[in-house]
Amino acid sequence: MLGERREPGERCFACRGPTLEPERKVSLWSLEYRLDQTIDAATWSCLDDAERARAERFHRHEDRLRFAATRAALRELLADRLHCPAGAVDIQIGPHGKPRLPGAAPLAFNVAHSAERGLVAIADGAVEAVGVDVERVDSKMEWREPAQQVMHPLELAALDGLPRARALRRFFELWALKEAFLKALGVGFEGEARRWAFTPATEWRQGARETHLIESPVGAVWVASVEVAPAYTGAIAVVAGRNEQARATPEAR
Repeated sequence: MLGERREPGERCFACRGPTLEPERKVSLWSLEYRLDQTIDAATWSCLDDAERARAERFHRHEDRLRFAATRAALRELLADRLHCPAGAVDIQIGPHGKPRLPGAAPLAFNVAHSAERGLVAIADGAVEAVGVDVERVDSKMEWREPAQQVMHPLELAALDGLPRARALRRFFELWALKEAFLKALGVGFEGEARRWAFTPATEWRQGARETHLIESPVGAVWVASVEVAPAYTGAIAVVAGRNEQARATPEAR
C-alpha cells in the first residue's frame, strides 16, 4: 500500500475524546484519518480475518484506510470497556450493515466516517441504541435535486428560504440528523428519510447546538448536532426509551 513514511509507532489515524453526554450515558470520540499514510501494523492487527478481507476489497486506498482505522478504533474502545484484547471483541453485522455485539450486549455503539473525519459513539447498557453520522460539506454540490429525494416538504420549504451558502450547509446538517436518527432506529435511510421533519429550526443561529426529542415507534429519540470540524457537520441520536416524553413528533408518518 502506498503512503508516506511514518515514524515507528505512529498510527494512520488520531482518536480524540471522549466527549461526554452524561444525561444520555453516551461517550463520543472523534477520528481524524491520515489518508496519505499506509495502514499501520497496530491498526491492521486489530482486525479479524473477515474485516481484513473486506478492507482489501476496497479499490481506493482512502476507503480501505477509513474502514480499517474506524474498525480498529471501535475495537480498541470497546475492548477497554469489555476488558479484553481488541482482537477478541466479537463484532457482528446486523440489519442495514449496522455493527453490533452478539446477544444481550452491555454496550450500544455506532460509527460514521466521511472524508478525513469519523465518529465513534459508545453507550452503556441503559441505552437501547445509538446512531451517529458525519458529513463533509461539499461547497460545490447542487443540493436541490438530492434534497427532493430525502427531505420532508417542511424542510424543503425552509431550505428555499435561506441564502445559498446557508442552505447548502443546512442540507448537510439535516442529512446528518436524519442519518443518525435512522441508524439509532435500526432502519435504512432510503425510503425513510422523507418521513421525518427536523423542524422548526430555532437553533439555526451560528454556534448554537441543535437538539430534538422525537417520538418514534421504539420510543423517544434524542437527536443533536455534533461539532466536528469547520467543513463538516455531525449528529448523534440516542433511543431514550418510552418513559421520556417527546417534545417533537414526525410531521409525516
